[in-house]
Amino acid sequence: TTYMLYAAAVACLIFFMLVLKLLFNLNGVLNFFSGMMVASGHARNARRLLRKLKKLNRAGKKITDADFAGEVENAVRNYLCVRFDPLFLSTPANGIYSLFQEITGETMSDEQCSCAEKIASLFVRMDYIRYARNSADSFRMPESQYKAEFSEGERAEIVNSLKEIVKSFEKPAKACKKSDFDRKSGICGKSGGEEKHA
Repeated sequence: TTYMLYAAAVACLIFFMLVLKLLFNLNGVLNFFSGMMVASGHARNARRLLRKLKKLNRAGKKITDADFAGEVENAVRNYLCVRFDPLFLSTPANGIYSLFQEITGETMSDEQCSCAEKIASLFVRMDYIRYARNSADSFRMPESQYKAEFSEGERAEIVNSLKEIVKSFEKPAKACKKSDFDRKSGICGKSGGEEKHA
C-alpha cells in the first residue's frame, strides 16, 4: 500500500510538471499554429494571383490592352490587400512605394525595395494604358514611348516580372535567418535599419 501511495504521488508530481510545462509553452504553441494558418492564407492568396496572371497571359488578343491592364492591376491590388494592407486597394500608383515603406516601417531589404519599386512602376504603366488612349499624350513622339498600347511581348514581360515579385514576397520564412524575418510585414529580408547601421 505504501508503494502504491508513493507511485501515485510520483505520478501526480509528473502530471503536475507536464501541465506546468504545457502552460509555459502554450503561447509558443498558439503562435506556431497561428503562424501556420497565416502562411497557408498567404500561399492561397499568391496562388490565386498567379492563376489569374496565367489566364490573362493566355487570353492574348481576345482581351484589349486596356482591359488587360485593368485586370492585372486589380488582381495585384487584391493580392497586396490580403498580403499586406487594405490600403493597397485605393492608394494611387504614385503612392504605392511610400505605402510599402510605411507598412513595413522602412524595414525592407534591397530585394524587397526593388519589388516595391517595380510594382509602383507597373501600376503607373497600367494606368497610362487604361486611361491615356486617344489623349493628347498618346499621340506624342516617339510613338513607342507615348502610345497607349503594350509593345510586342510586353504583356508576357509584365506577367513574368510579377511572378518573380510574388516569389520574393512569399519566400518561406524557414529560408530566412531569424534576424532577417520581419514579423510585422511577414516578408523575408534584413531590415533597412540594420543595414544602415552596418
